[in-house]
Amino acid sequence: MDHPIQTDYLRWIVLLPLVGAAVNGLLGAVLQKRIGKWIISLFACAPVLISFLLSLQAFLDLLALKPDERFLIDRLYPWLSVGSLRVDMAFWVDPLSAVM
Repeated sequence: MDHPIQTDYLRWIVLLPLVGAAVNGLLGAVLQKRIGKWIISLFACAPVLISFLLSLQAFLDLLALKPDERFLIDRLYPWLSVGSLRVDMAFWVDPLSAVM
């Protein structure tokens, strides 16, 4: 496990359902009055479905790698750096977290 594979989509597995919940929580009543109930259902279900599809993609990406290289990481930004210690804000997927 020298270098995990860098990806840019792992953050959306977590963030999309949060965005959908925020849109429904903050704008749900207004959207329902203007457009209808279907838009609220769309903002509730679509992010979860897309998140599932991205999780499935991460699982398939792990299967395509060699067993000793099955690690994906999505680094967002360096959170803390002191001397040789570097702590990143990142999302990490390995075989155990992929099946959870």
